[in-house]
Amino acid sequence: MLGHDPFTPTLLQWLYCRLCEIEATRDSGVLRSQSQLFGAELEIEQISALESDLRTGFLMFCNRTPTLAAEYLRSQLQHRRRDRVAAGVLKFRGAIAQAAPAELAELTAATLIPEQPQHTRYPGCYDIKEPFD
Repeated sequence: MLGHDPFTPTLLQWLYCRLCEIEATRDSGVLRSQSQLFGAELEIEQISALESDLRTGFLMFCNRTPTLAAEYLRSQLQHRRRDRVAAGVLKFRGAIAQAAPAELAELTAATLIPEQPQHTRYPGCYDIKEPFD
């Protein structure tokens, strides 16, 4: 039914909860916490694969739960290590663009436009690190 059944929103809520659990633990930066996820039954590589699969599943049908989609994108802006996740979201953005276009635009801008450092050596001085910076 391509997500147009009554069960899809419930499934998306479950995917969202598990995905946020993994991402919050990963964002903490504590490797031991990551290895304790799911009762320490999964290896770090398995957790990474599960995270990717959960994100793909959520992003495929998140237009059925626009509130969750917007909440997910807003939460990504708070993560310290959002670049990897944001790149995944931007590659698979079809349904989330329908569900939360303003939040997707904000995440896209935050990902593509790096924050300027608070202090520079002198006015007009910019650190160029990438070809299009």
